[in-house]
Amino acid sequence: MWKIRQHADLLRLGWTDVKDIRAGFAYLFKGGRMLFGMKQLWPLLVAPVLLNGILFTLFVLGASSLLHGVFASSHTDSWWQVALVVMLVVAIVGAIVFVGSALVVFLGSIMSAPFYDTIAQQVTRKMGGIVVDHAWWSHVWPSVKHAAAKLWWYLLVQAGLIILYVVPGAFGPIAFVSIGYVATASFLALDFLDFSFDFQGWTFSERRRWCLEHKGLVLGFGSAVFLGLGIPVVNLFVPPIAVVGSVILFYETYVSADTHGPR
Repeated sequence: MWKIRQHADLLRLGWTDVKDIRAGFAYLFKGGRMLFGMKQLWPLLVAPVLLNGILFTLFVLGASSLLHGVFASSHTDSWWQVALVVMLVVAIVGAIVFVGSALVVFLGSIMSAPFYDTIAQQVTRKMGGIVVDHAWWSHVWPSVKHAAAKLWWYLLVQAGLIILYVVPGAFGPIAFVSIGYVATASFLALDFLDFSFDFQGWTFSERRRWCLEHKGLVLGFGSAVFLGLGIPVVNLFVPPIAVVGSVILFYETYVSADTHGPR
C-alpha cells in the first residue's frame, strides 16, 4: 500500500505553482531552439522522425478502426442507449488520447534509443555537464526497465480512472479528464528526463524523489510535450526536441544549482 501512495504523490502536483508550470512548459521551446542551432545533430533526427511517423500512422489507423467498430456495433433505439454510447465514446477517446500518446512515446523511445542517447550526451556536454563515454546499448536495458515501471503504474492509474468514469454525477468524468491529463503529462516528462537520470545513475526511487521536489516543472514540461504531440507533422519532431529540452531542464535545475543528489 505504501508503494501505491508513493506513486500517487506524483499526481498531487501543485496547481497553484503557476510560475514553475510556466517555466517547465518553456523548456520544450528551449529544446527546439538548441536543437535547431546544433546542426551536427540533425542527421540523428532522420531515423527517429521516420519511426515516429510510422508509430503515429499506426496509432491513427488503430484509433479510427476502434471508433468505427464502436459506432457500427452500437444500437440507439432509446435515449438511454444514446447516453451510454456517448459515455462510451468519450471514455474511449480519452483513453486513446491519454494512453495512446504515452504508448507512442514509450515505443518510440525504445526504438530510437541510440539516437536519443547520443543527442542527450552531446547536449549535456554543450551545457557543461560531464558524461562518461559508454556504448549506447549499455543503457538500453536499464532505461527499458525504468520506462516499463513508469508505464505499469501509469496504466494502473488509467484503468482506475476508467472505472471511476462510470461513477454517477459529474465527479467521475471530471476526475477522468483532470487526473488522466496530469498522469499523462507526468509520464511523458519522466520518460524524457530518464536520459539525464541515467547519466547520474539514479534508481527509480531517486528519480521519483527528484520529480516530487519539482512537481510544477514536471507538469509544465509534460504538458508542453502532450500538446505538441497533438499537432500533426510537428508531433514527429516533438520527441527529439523533448530529449533536448529535458536535458536543459535537468541541467539548469539540478547541476546549475550545485546539488549532488536528488533533493
